[in-house]
This record gives sequence, structure tokens and C-alpha cells, in this order.
Amino acid sequence: MAASREELVRAFVELHRLNKGDRADRLASDAHFWAWERVSEITAAGGDEAVEVIDDLLHAGGVDDDYIAMVGAGPIQDLLYSDGIAVAALVAERCRLDAAWRSALITVLGYELPPEVQRMLQPYMPHAG
Repeated sequence: MAASREELVRAFVELHRLNKGDRADRLASDAHFWAWERVSEITAAGGDEAVEVIDDLLHAGGVDDDYIAMVGAGPIQDLLYSDGIAVAALVAERCRLDAAWRSALITVLGYELPPEVQRMLQPYMPHAG
């Protein structure tokens, strides 16, 4: 049975929390690794669904700045490299309206993104171009 979006987000947050813990926590995180794999599949497919899932990840309850940075350097960066031209305008609009998106995008290394994607996201991505 496929996990719901809420289950996916909870497992993704828990994976991050456990990975920051002691050895026992890091070992326990294996039970939630499926969430990272599923988010990776979604971002590789790109499109609106990927943006919506990332939005849910960014607005999960009880997350810290490290988590927001990880979403930027992980799922957002992956999305931009897999489908950047198609989603750049949508990501730029999310950044314009939402501090969580702006904070996450700061961590994206965009040196190798297509120039048109870099131009659209430059105001929010100091590591582009």
C-alpha cells in the first residue's frame, strides 16, 4: 500500500531527526529511509506534484533550520537539476511569497543549472551563475 502524503512527510521529517541523533537513532533511521527514496522519485519525475510535495516538506511541523537547509540542498536541488526549466517560474513564485522556500533555496548549488533557470532564481540563489 502506498503511503499518503502526510505519512511521507512525517517519515521524511523523522528520518532527518534521527539522522542527527546518536548511533542508535541513526540506525533506527533506516526504517524511514523509504521516505527519502520516495521523495527522490517524485523530484526526479518533476512537475507540479514535486513542487507540492516539497512545499509540504518545508511546512511540516516542528522542523528546524537544518531541516529547511537539507530540503533545499536535497529535494529542491534535485528537482531543479531534473526539471528546472519546467518548474523554475513556479519555484521563483514560491520563493517570492514564502520565507521557507527562500531559506531553502539559499542552500542550492546552482552553478550547473541551465542559464535560464539561473536567471529566474538568481534573486533567491546566491550560488547560481
